[in-house]
Amino acid sequence: MSLPTIRQLQMFVALARFQNFRRAAQSLGVTQSALSQSIKQIEFLINVPLLQRNRRHVALTSAGQTFLPHAVRVLDNLAVGVDLIRNAGEPDTGSVTVACMSSTLLRLMPAVVDNFRRQHPGLKIQVLEVDAVGIGDRVRQGEADFAVSVMFKQDLALDFSPLIEDELHFVCPLDHEFATRQQMSWRELTGLGMQQMVQWSGISYLVADVGGLEDLRGRATYSVTRISTVLDIVAESGLVSVLPTLALSSLSVGRKFHHCPMVEPTIHRSIGLITPRERSLSPAATALREVLLQTLQQLGEDELPGARLTAATTRQPRAVQP
Repeated sequence: MSLPTIRQLQMFVALARFQNFRRAAQSLGVTQSALSQSIKQIEFLINVPLLQRNRRHVALTSAGQTFLPHAVRVLDNLAVGVDLIRNAGEPDTGSVTVACMSSTLLRLMPAVVDNFRRQHPGLKIQVLEVDAVGIGDRVRQGEADFAVSVMFKQDLALDFSPLIEDELHFVCPLDHEFATRQQMSWRELTGLGMQQMVQWSGISYLVADVGGLEDLRGRATYSVTRISTVLDIVAESGLVSVLPTLALSSLSVGRKFHHCPMVEPTIHRSIGLITPRERSLSPAATALREVLLQTLQQLGEDELPGARLTAATTRQPRAVQP
């Protein structure tokens, strides 16, 4: 099947915009006869009239109105692709988008963004806060170059490289009856009943393979995706929850809540890079990944309370500071 050329699409879009052959032709630097011939060729190829013509102006037919947004999208996508190719060899031009779950966005990404802008002032960065359950979809669909998150489910289209680990802690208000506990067993927690809990959505994935914790996959009074919302509800309701330690590392949390390790068993959470398996990172995304690894080393475990750097992270070479 023959399709219109890029030039023909450009002429059609220009004519739809100006609704006048003379002005459309002038905007493109072509003659009116050349413009008219191109439009006729498109109509011949698709066997549908796109324009209604008279001496004074041009109007789109219903088919032309349907076709116009698709033609614009083709031209816009082509322009984006050309820009990407032109910038592919330029390490300090372009942009990068990274998706992060809330705890890494808050605890890690501000330092990463500062370092990235200092080392690569010509690159643009966008950080998206995305719930960890669906964050892999953003990478797979190309909405983010890569993600920094847990990966709850194996995905054959994605690779996961662990960077840091934390563990799950019991959380309650300071005036709760368990606020003096040094640790909490999962058996004791399930004994409280799900109606006494604010359940963070990630818990069911983390305990899925642990025997004896089936009750935690039941209906809690609240089931919440954002950790900040979990803490707000715990503070207001007097209920309890279980959250990862990286999310509990700020000083303000310690002033409002008591938290202690969940034991028997201790459950760890692995946070890492989620990258597309079949798509190479752009130069800008590669630069951000390197800055992220450097920043983790610079911060160390002292600046990330409750988290432990993986061996792969600590083996990364340190960058020379600018």
